[in-house]
Amino acid sequence: MATFDTKGNDTLNVISARNLIDHTVIDIEDVHVGTISDIIFEKANGMLAYVRITLTDQRVLIVPYEAIDVQTPGESIKLRMYKEAVGSFVTTDT
Repeated sequence: MATFDTKGNDTLNVISARNLIDHTVIDIEDVHVGTISDIIFEKANGMLAYVRITLTDQRVLIVPYEAIDVQTPGESIKLRMYKEAVGSFVTTDT
């Protein structure tokens, strides 16, 4: 894991997208929707990647790395703009 200091204030931890395999994925309403099952494409140590998410009903989503919110390694990963109740991506006012 590499650490970069941005303007002396915040620290950004950059991890390989491969470290996310088998992590739990939740939707925008904190509902468990599946797990990250594979990395389809990765370049620049995960900064450009597509991840495969296997949903609980065995459907598969392939999304860009930017579509997930990695808060803290080891915790659930939030899938931005996805609501399982709707079964698709939604727009929010946030």
